[in-house]
Amino acid sequence: MKICLINNILRPFDRGGGAERISEIIRDGFSDAGDDVFTLSLRPVFKNSQEKKAYYLKSYFYNLYKMPLLLKLFWHFNNLFNFNNFIKIFFIFKKEKPDLIITNNLMGVGMLLPFLIKILKIKHVHILHDIQLIYPSGLMFYGQEEKIEKWPIKIYLKITRFLFASPDYIISPSKWLLDMHDKNNFFKKSEKKVIQNPAIIFNAKKEKKEKNIFRFLYVGQIEEHKGINILINAFKKLQKNYFSDIELEIAGSGTLCNKFKNENTECPEGKNNNSIKFLGKINNKEVRERMEEADCLIVPSLCYENSPTVIYEALSSQVPVIASNLGGIPELLGRNRGLLFIPGSEEDLLEKMIFLKKYPSEGKDMVNQGFSYILNKNKENYISEMRDMIN
Repeated sequence: MKICLINNILRPFDRGGGAERISEIIRDGFSDAGDDVFTLSLRPVFKNSQEKKAYYLKSYFYNLYKMPLLLKLFWHFNNLFNFNNFIKIFFIFKKEKPDLIITNNLMGVGMLLPFLIKILKIKHVHILHDIQLIYPSGLMFYGQEEKIEKWPIKIYLKITRFLFASPDYIISPSKWLLDMHDKNNFFKKSEKKVIQNPAIIFNAKKEKKEKNIFRFLYVGQIEEHKGINILINAFKKLQKNYFSDIELEIAGSGTLCNKFKNENTECPEGKNNNSIKFLGKINNKEVRERMEEADCLIVPSLCYENSPTVIYEALSSQVPVIASNLGGIPELLGRNRGLLFIPGSEEDLLEKMIFLKKYPSEGKDMVNQGFSYILNKNKENYISEMRDMIN
């Protein structure tokens, strides 16, 4: 079977986000099974790539965060009705003649794409990753849910609902995300199913080296909506009032990286505070290495998360997880597979950190539950479930 897999960002221009990594796992899964897979994604305007079996459409999507508000509004309008990409993709499909098209995040690719697929009568699977069809940024913040009820967003939602119509199949990694789209009347005629994301199953966790430090780990964007400030403040209280033998490693990049680094790596006396370490952006191999040495992963997000890839990685690496009780996260960490805390609450996060530090046996129980659960979420099972759905 010839398959076209589409996501707005893929290698070599990826940012380490969950949708990119899941798209690549799916691509590799179908390729390993003998299917002929090619990809379509975006590239920065002044960069190109020679990746095999890959098409790139130049886009200012990579500079969207730098644009003033008026230009952002114009860009989003163009994204809804991007006839230029419509024509380019039409000729790509005519050349390649795919039997199946798997779409993921389409921001920047253009919302006319589902209409094109329907015209060409190609089988279409769309995988949800966030709420970008409901809210342009794809981010809904805890305590600000009313923003998606404002009239400009309602207009945007009606347009995307009309343009997207009903692909043949809809896959959502979480029931929460599928329910959000059902509530807003998306995909009325599509066959829909919740299939949790595929995970890369790592080797059994190595025995930790003898050490006297309990290490907390954060992996993700260094942005306000990821709750990084709440994590740092809770860690400082934990260190000041309860335990001195702890460290916090922060892996990732973002617009607030330098700010948080400058504020939190120096003590008042001007000496370095070595208990908070900013690692910068690290690759997947380094993430696995850090997780092998970590005693706890923390996901303190303030935005509604769908099914965070980093939690799959932690469960696979047999690392206990503390995460915000938001969106699809409870579906991953329920039944004693992790600890959930009230979003935005330093006090509740602090309590969960104290508990895990004081009672390591409880952490081991969570690790065992989580690892048993994630073993069934490998890419082979995911591809098999998708095939059963579309055949």
